[in-house]
Amino acid sequence: MMSLDLLAKHDRSIPILGKEGHEHLANSVVVIAGLGAIGSIFFEIMVRQGIGIVIAIDPDQTVENHNLDRQFLYREIDLGKQKATAAMETAKEINKEVDVVSYVGTFSQAVNSSLRETIRSADLIVSAIDNRLGRYSVSRFAYIHGIPHLDGATGEFNCRAYVFPNPQAGPCYLCTMNKKDYEEISESFSCTRRNDNNVVAPAITETGVQVANILAVEAIKLLLGMPTPYNEVRMNLYEWKIFTEKIEANLSHSNGHI
Repeated sequence: MMSLDLLAKHDRSIPILGKEGHEHLANSVVVIAGLGAIGSIFFEIMVRQGIGIVIAIDPDQTVENHNLDRQFLYREIDLGKQKATAAMETAKEINKEVDVVSYVGTFSQAVNSSLRETIRSADLIVSAIDNRLGRYSVSRFAYIHGIPHLDGATGEFNCRAYVFPNPQAGPCYLCTMNKKDYEEISESFSCTRRNDNNVVAPAITETGVQVANILAVEAIKLLLGMPTPYNEVRMNLYEWKIFTEKIEANLSHSNGHI
């Protein structure tokens, strides 16, 4: 049963999601890989929605001045702090009911840490990582363990969000990769000097907000078992165009993503 405090906190969304819906969210586990422009905003929305456990994963990166105009979660007092640590501290001020676990490191490192079993049993994994190799790692894990997966990215005025409700039974992020993408991933695995997968694309504040909002809505729908009618959403904020498109599972998917 929800307490009176929680009933009051969610009184605007209870007519839509129901008390049972909010109780279900309070018992859910969401993993977020990447706490940048998209991930930090998505993280805050999950905390405000009262997700039971939120695992926030980000490499050993600190909050810098250029983060403050696009990543609303961080403040000037957070400058110099590791993003995962700053996120956890801010979350405590937003909603003390949410159990936030922060991990400083890559997603691959996190799933080989003491958090492995918790991540494997998560209800949802979200990747907001600015390189293809990181996305590959998250998608591969979600596919192997059958965990619903969301992915988002931005560039200039463009936004993109992927929704994969069941990576084993339907398409997954790897199904969006072509032969050239796989070749670049292979080169990244084999050569530590290769760094062009870490190129930072130019972006404006508003694109990160839009993608985070799309991912948050889809996250709530997935966690509550609502149908998701598409696999990809693309937006161009300069022309205010939005496209939705279904992704088909490709040959590599049927072969188990070797």
